[in-house]
Amino acid sequence: MGPRRGLSSHATPPSTTPAPTLRTRGEHVLVTSLPRSLDPLPDESLSGYVLRLSHRLTLPPGWLMRHTWIGSLNAHGLLASNSALAIALPKDVTTRVALTTRLHPDEVAALTLACWNGRYPPITRALESKAGGRRRAGDWLFRSAARFCPECLAGDGSLIQQQHGGPWKKTWRLPVVFACLEHRRYLRHWCPGCHQAPDASTGSRLVARVGDAGLHPAQCRNSPQPTEGRKRADPACGTRLDQPIVADPTPLSQDILSLQARILRHLSPDIPQREASEYFTDLQLVAALIVMTWPEALHLIPHSAGMITDRYLRHLAA
Repeated sequence: MGPRRGLSSHATPPSTTPAPTLRTRGEHVLVTSLPRSLDPLPDESLSGYVLRLSHRLTLPPGWLMRHTWIGSLNAHGLLASNSALAIALPKDVTTRVALTTRLHPDEVAALTLACWNGRYPPITRALESKAGGRRRAGDWLFRSAARFCPECLAGDGSLIQQQHGGPWKKTWRLPVVFACLEHRRYLRHWCPGCHQAPDASTGSRLVARVGDAGLHPAQCRNSPQPTEGRKRADPACGTRLDQPIVADPTPLSQDILSLQARILRHLSPDIPQREASEYFTDLQLVAALIVMTWPEALHLIPHSAGMITDRYLRHLAA
């Protein structure tokens, strides 16, 4: 794999090989490879990879997104990059990202949710339905990494993850994934600093604050809430989301861990695709029935999970 795989922070030496070109719309476009890159981490999302690589390059995420065609300038001269790209990338963008980062196209495609097409029905529907050329993310897909495990974001202790953090995981975009099995904890859904979802200011964009080069991938990128005296140029929240939690007030029972493990197994090749699709369809129907008839099912749920569910549904109904 050569120099792009190395952990050194030094740029790779100039190559004597001709620069690769990308053929698009009948024309050949010269593609300049980045001086250094990163290996994708297991289960890493596209937005998370953009944040880690831009941090390694000490460049704003927006520069990297425009250079790789993940983003483009709109009519107002601002970078636009729709969050639906997290589901799948167009073929020409996949090729462009692969050439500039020295990744294989399959590695680039694996950063999106399309790897679960045919297995997780909401992804299949999102890929099949388009409005104005853009894919729609349904209720059973989070537009961005709305939840997270602090210990996963802190990394595994390797040099590269000490420097640029661990992965923002693709599975965190699926509402059926609510716990981290490795660290035996519920995923967090809010920033302890600004008390908002860590992607609250992302909206329909893939990454928030694309012009900010000073944030670590594990820092909250939320913009301040608009109040009198505050300007749009105010710094981001910046709270580190990778700080360990000393005591989790809602520890996971073995039943909950087993349920999450069973759900995750249906995302893997261990389960036939059709069986997995039917499983998730049934899961959606059961969840809808529980919500519609709540609290009728309260006595069927373990106490700790029941209390969390009750608080959540009461919050939605308020």
